[in-house]
Amino acid sequence: ATQLPSYKSIGQQTFFTYATGTFASGKETRSNPQAWFYLNNFGLLADYVEVKQDVKLGTKSQQLQNSALDVSGSWVLTGENVSYKGGVKPAHDFSLTDGTWGAVELTARYGYNHIDSDAFANGYASLATSASKATSTGVGVAWYLSENLKLLADWDQTKFVGGATAGKNRLTEDFASGRVQFRY
Repeated sequence: ATQLPSYKSIGQQTFFTYATGTFASGKETRSNPQAWFYLNNFGLLADYVEVKQDVKLGTKSQQLQNSALDVSGSWVLTGENVSYKGGVKPAHDFSLTDGTWGAVELTARYGYNHIDSDAFANGYASLATSASKATSTGVGVAWYLSENLKLLADWDQTKFVGGATAGKNRLTEDFASGRVQFRY
């Protein structure tokens, strides 16, 4: 095993892998500061990751530095409080009989993954098969029918730099998802 990761997009497509024969060789240092702010029905979460990894390919070795950022915001339209621990408790559960609709939350997200340019310049990866950067934006809606049941729908778009033959960019990925979540 190479002990090196591959990176995936929001839609779970692998957009970066190291070249065959490239191995982790030495130390890996990871820093991951995070900040959040929650006030009533508004929430904001920011997460940054920087990884320094010693790699080796044949007789060459080098330390590469990759980074990623994710910023996510949410706003509960129906006024319920939101918190870092997640979940929204509707003021009134969904009920056709009572004419109540539960809680509705809108979300927005921005993020990127940036791969060290030396990975490509020195043969540890190839721009013909791996992207050097992936940038995503997304929006979503969550409908909390009760404290224990919610429906979610999300749409994300990821744009890539490199990752396709002849020096071209990999095609933009559009990804829609939905889920039903039970909590007990």
